Amino acid sequence: MEEQLLDLIYEAAVEPDRWPAVCERFADVMGGGVATLTFRNHATGEGAGIASRICRSELDRVWGYFAKRNPLLKITDLPARPRVLTDEEKLPKSELVRTEYYNDFLRRNGMHSLLMARLIVGDDTSVVLSVGRAAGRDTFGQREVEIANRFHPHLMRAYQLANRLTGMRAVDAGLRQVVEHASSATMLVDAAARVQYANAAAEALLTTGSGLSLKRGALRASTDEAARQLRAIIAKAAAGSGERSSGAMLLERLGKRPLSVMASPLLKESGPLFGHRSTVLVCVNDPEKQPRACDQRLRRLFGLTAAEGRLAAQLLNGMDLRTASRLSGISFNTARTHLAHIFHKTGVTRQSGLIRLLTICTADVGTS
Repeated sequence: MEEQLLDLIYEAAVEPDRWPAVCERFADVMGGGVATLTFRNHATGEGAGIASRICRSELDRVWGYFAKRNPLLKITDLPARPRVLTDEEKLPKSELVRTEYYNDFLRRNGMHSLLMARLIVGDDTSVVLSVGRAAGRDTFGQREVEIANRFHPHLMRAYQLANRLTGMRAVDAGLRQVVEHASSATMLVDAAARVQYANAAAEALLTTGSGLSLKRGALRASTDEAARQLRAIIAKAAAGSGERSSGAMLLERLGKRPLSVMASPLLKESGPLFGHRSTVLVCVNDPEKQPRACDQRLRRLFGLTAAEGRLAAQLLNGMDLRTASRLSGISFNTARTHLAHIFHKTGVTRQSGLIRLLTICTADVGTS
């Protein structure tokens, strides 16, 4: 059973939904019943957690009603550190059984003795795996503490790894969402310009075939010379360590302004078994598709009023001041006053400088 628990602990390191099973198996090894894995704020007593063999509503009472009424929450063994201990190291049993926490929570959920494995102890928070044992049985003692100590370093390591992986997955998901909704065409390609990922803007651009297209899954420029230049900057970005560098080019198009293409190296990834593969980030900006300005975003960034934010967005979208004033239903002089306020708040003195600044600040916002 102990070997199975160890396997389960490291499964939970990469599969967070396995932690309830870890709680249950750990309780069995310890000869207990209810088991909980809890995250708690030291100051407020509030937190969150998962459990085995106890209903969710009961567990919620730990961070609700009993958030500051649990006598075992006070850390007295300073300096606090991750370790295994029992409730009797925190409070004599004769005192614990007289508390509301014992009678209204522990006893009603079949717990008389507690064994606690602190996995994380920070300045403000802690993570603890606890196991309860019912009345009528021996209380947890040194034997159980020694058994728990064999698993304690593995539990700490697995929890830290799970926490790190969860954070990385959240970042990956967040970055993917940002990239997917970016107004710039963004792609990941390999050294041979084969597309591994393309966001919605990139797919739309490639579908038109205007300046850039796909041929057998690889990026292809519209002329042979442009194709050679495109392959060259991608190859440079995918080169060996110490030789990789970013590159940029303009892709000419018939009857339209050229596309701006930038290829940037990303960190090399481990490939199957041996070796590495290079991934290149390719960003393509189409000057014919200026993103619609988000006046609310501009208002937040520069402290603009609603009227000033609306005027700034209109200017960025290509209107002149007189047209913007007419569409907004204000006089030209009022629009000039708004523009002066915008200059002051953004720190620029010319309309051309304002447009450059607003373009940078709204880049990749799209229509959000």
